[in-house]
Amino acid sequence: MHADIARVLDSLPNRVDVTGVHDEVERRVTAGDPDFARDLARAIVALGRTKTEAWQYEAVFSHALCALQTTPGRANIERAISLPGTRFPEAERQAARFRASVLASEQPVEDLLAAVFAPGRTTAAAPYELRACLLHELVLRGIDVSGLAETRGFAAALRSGDHPLAALPTRLLEAEEKVELPRYSTRGASHSLPCRSGTEPPGPSTSPSAGPGPAFGLAELPDPAQSEAMATAVNGWREHSNGKIEARVFAGDAPCDRAHLRAAIDVLPLECLAGTRRGTVRMDASTAGRAWRMLFSAASTGGAYGGSLHGAYGRLAAWHSMTGLVGAPAGTEFEQVDESARACTWYDLGTETDWFHGVAWDFGILALRPDRHHVAVLAATDTD
Repeated sequence: MHADIARVLDSLPNRVDVTGVHDEVERRVTAGDPDFARDLARAIVALGRTKTEAWQYEAVFSHALCALQTTPGRANIERAISLPGTRFPEAERQAARFRASVLASEQPVEDLLAAVFAPGRTTAAAPYELRACLLHELVLRGIDVSGLAETRGFAAALRSGDHPLAALPTRLLEAEEKVELPRYSTRGASHSLPCRSGTEPPGPSTSPSAGPGPAFGLAELPDPAQSEAMATAVNGWREHSNGKIEARVFAGDAPCDRAHLRAAIDVLPLECLAGTRRGTVRMDASTAGRAWRMLFSAASTGGAYGGSLHGAYGRLAAWHSMTGLVGAPAGTEFEQVDESARACTWYDLGTETDWFHGVAWDFGILALRPDRHHVAVLAATDTD
């Protein structure tokens, strides 16, 4: 073991602050010595979990890996992907999702292609799950992976296999344009939150209503499969945090338009709107793209206390939710779901009720399907 590595390891249990180690790791990586960060991380892993229970070991391991992943350069990528993503093997699959997001965000595409996807790269050099996630992180960033020699073969192999991400197209669909993605550094990350107001202004509001509106009836159409699919993007809010989800489908007794919906929204038996006064529910014109972006943000960033799926699996979850919202059968190709979504009429729903926490993780989506008889509503909220 190199003397510098041994020095750092020996000092860790007695440190009340590991900032100095972090600084040394960053200096060396920036100066062109990525081996120090890699070897330090490897040494911590080699000691085993029973010998490295002190928090200092985990902090330094994570920072060494992060420094390699966020400092541009092929050598840094190669050192980073030679390391496990976590000291806990049972969490390696989840770690790959995060690592792919970081690498795609902070590393030059040409270096990623050479280090991860070049012919001859083995699973040992670039783990399969990491490559699968990274492929779709690149797609989210507008890279045509089907048209690149380095990724073409892997993309085809992924599509022909039974990997969960095989269902995703290898190009951006129309609804996915303008997607917002996080940025990372050794000091943290930044990303948008899926609050109803989002980062773009909603369309014209249809509230308050001018009167009772046309007579129109919407009856609930219980469909557990569709409701389950609609909720996919926000399941992490409920499983890992304090989230609440409402996903329901209603059928009209006649074709409906915006005026019909504006009149009906006040009397729909939705838990998220319970207790609102007539005319106070906002129903703002939206688009398939805006709906998809809220779903993607919700899935990829997670709720107040975790559940982040990151880019590749967040993309998959968003499309499963869109599949439910447009009423397509499970297994429908996402290109077809995208077409159906563009044929729907979309609205943002919002109001102040006890159901919505009103912190940062709140949204309501209403989709009027192309047949003009069926309406899908997905609402979600979470709090810290």
